[in-house]
Amino acid sequence: VDNIAAIVSDIVYTPLETPLLRAARAAGHIGVDGLGMLLNQAALAFEIWFGVRPTIDAALRDKLIASLNEEA
Repeated sequence: VDNIAAIVSDIVYTPLETPLLRAARAAGHIGVDGLGMLLNQAALAFEIWFGVRPTIDAALRDKLIASLNEEA
């Protein structure tokens, strides 16, 4: 039973490292922040409005993180 791991997801994206994710990772679990959900919802909305679906990649995620850090 010691090798059982879980994926813990928190829909919060600011701060990226929530207490929930910090505790999950400290316990050896995989922690997933809320940026993926935010980016995918935004991509769908962008596609509905403009007819083009943006590519979600590491560069876009990094830009979003930089933007969130500027607001903090």
